[in-house]
Amino acid sequence: MRNPLQNRTGGLRRRTRRGRGLSASQVLLGTYVAFALACVVFAAPFVDYSCKTVASTLNAAYVVMAVLVGTGLVALVKLPASARLLKRMRTRKAFLLTVGIGSVLLICLQAIIVKTSWFYAGFDVWCVTNYGNVEQTQYFSMNVNQYFMTGLFQRIMGLGLAVGLENGYLCLVAIGCLCVSASVVMAAFIGKRLGGYLVGYAAFFGCFVFVGLSPWILVPYSDTYAMVWTTAVIWFLVCIDNRAAKCLGMAFCSVVAYEIKPTGIFIAAAIVLTALCQLARTLAGGRSLRRQGAHCSNENSVLSWNWRQVVACCLCAALGLGAAFGIASKVKDIGFEGDPEAAFTATHFLMMGFNPETNGIWSGDDVAESQSHATIAERQSANLRIWAQRVQDAGPVGLAKLFVKKTCTNFSDGSMAWTREGDFYFETPNTEGFWVQAYGIGDEDHEAPFVPLFQVVWFVVLIGVAAACFLVRSADVPVRSLCLALFLLCGFVLLFECRARYLILYMPCFVVLAALGWQQLSRRFACPATMS
Repeated sequence: MRNPLQNRTGGLRRRTRRGRGLSASQVLLGTYVAFALACVVFAAPFVDYSCKTVASTLNAAYVVMAVLVGTGLVALVKLPASARLLKRMRTRKAFLLTVGIGSVLLICLQAIIVKTSWFYAGFDVWCVTNYGNVEQTQYFSMNVNQYFMTGLFQRIMGLGLAVGLENGYLCLVAIGCLCVSASVVMAAFIGKRLGGYLVGYAAFFGCFVFVGLSPWILVPYSDTYAMVWTTAVIWFLVCIDNRAAKCLGMAFCSVVAYEIKPTGIFIAAAIVLTALCQLARTLAGGRSLRRQGAHCSNENSVLSWNWRQVVACCLCAALGLGAAFGIASKVKDIGFEGDPEAAFTATHFLMMGFNPETNGIWSGDDVAESQSHATIAERQSANLRIWAQRVQDAGPVGLAKLFVKKTCTNFSDGSMAWTREGDFYFETPNTEGFWVQAYGIGDEDHEAPFVPLFQVVWFVVLIGVAAACFLVRSADVPVRSLCLALFLLCGFVLLFECRARYLILYMPCFVVLAALGWQQLSRRFACPATMS
């Protein structure tokens, strides 16, 4: 049965006229993304920053190509033949069939890619996939957030060995690919629910290429493993109508996302903050209407729930949190006794984020500085002292230059800093084949052939996100929550340690917002009839 709140194109019907303007989160994200686009076009080709690629010198051309690709796709949709095809595709059966067949195709392609081009990754991946090595004692003492990933990986590899798989690392890569594929599918349904069938198709095919076929699927790490959980939080919010199940699912997935990668909590925080702001506006509006003798009704508001629904949702949320924390405590129990006072906290990454010599990325000198302090309290105090000194030394102009460089690091690389980690390749068993050559596996000295394509797609996404922020006018929690979560993520990589890879776990959210943005652009400037 069709959701009564769903319109004939598959998108959610707007249920209230009040609150249809732009939200603060949309303005903030849109402003920063517009700033990022300006940086990658006008600064990245001429400024030295960390993890700079050869492709970034041609960013202006890539942005022009992105505009042409986006407008070309809009024009393609406007063609009479395309319009007739899309009309037939705007059915639930056609959508499910397309996403189903596309998902199977994606999994098959990923299987071929993994089989012919997998490799052992270095940097942090080596540590969490080779637990037990004596060299890792200090690593885990410093990075206590890696306990969950390590425990999870050990159990996955153990399960693989139990069913006859000789290579536990390959099992991790395969599960990571499934996480990415599941994220692509959920993004399609999120897009359909927020903007209609065409947005759903755009989100699916955009994620298919840019997320599902990204070389990062070959690296089993927190980026791909957390992606499915952050996307699932939005999927529960948007696609599940039962309020109790929605609260249970979002609570559980939020905790798991946080345990895998701390930035995974941004989506849950954004939803809570957005809902609280909406509730405050509803209460204020209700008081105003009551003073005028009018009746206030808002189906979207918590005020419309009866006490049984509130209690049920609270209990389900508590159950989800309890289950997630319980599972996390078991998974993190890997039998390792580290030094609790050796842990690095957020202040360390804040200090690194303002390092003028490394322009905000990982710094060996900063790691040595933090290691030189025996306790967490001493370490945090030293971190904050150095951070404050760096801010003072930089001054307003220096900070502005640093933020421009960090923005270029984070947003000018469509490959998401591929091969830009330290000791990226630990071992490369595969040295020949199409995908090996396309991804440039084993060759850190030259840019991989896939980079220009992903550079264009990434700028198509960023332009769409900026358009969505300024053109999508909705009172619904999901769109505003997506914008706030991505703004929190952007703020994090701007202030703390930065790297484009840190955006990967929210990439389905970027693509969904981009699809909504290009839909609005087409409505305003190209083909208002076909993009509904």
